[in-house]
Amino acid sequence: MEQTPAPTPTSTAQPPQLHPRRLDVTGLAVIQVVLGIWLSISPAALLPHPIAVHAGYWNAVAVGGLMVLSGLLFGVRASSASSLSRTVSLRRGTWFWLALSAWLLISPWVLGYSSHTWMTANAVIVALVQAAVAIAAWSLTTRMGSDGHRGIQW
Repeated sequence: MEQTPAPTPTSTAQPPQLHPRRLDVTGLAVIQVVLGIWLSISPAALLPHPIAVHAGYWNAVAVGGLMVLSGLLFGVRASSASSLSRTVSLRRGTWFWLALSAWLLISPWVLGYSSHTWMTANAVIVALVQAAVAIAAWSLTTRMGSDGHRGIQW
């Protein structure tokens, strides 16, 4: 008598799939990290004696460091976004980026280094680019949908 193999139980549950827009949001986080690195090293690149602009120097280093750290956190969370999880925290990150860009925009005048043209121009340009990145990230995370539903399928 021939033996037939016993049927193996099959599982209908599929592993969670990564969100199709996660790489777009992760790419924006990479841009954020690059902007932060540039902002941190820009006083040395733009000024012959960066420590002479003490407030501007430390502002660039501190804000650049925050940009790098938040970009890395944002990118890691976005790259692992399965089933639209974590989109609420990603949206909170975009508000943080907007707050940083607003500070960068006004910091030359608040901290008193607006007479240094290169530092002021650098802060304003980085602030505007960062604001554009934050708005794009907000738009993408909004299209990803909330944590509770499947979101918009592209």
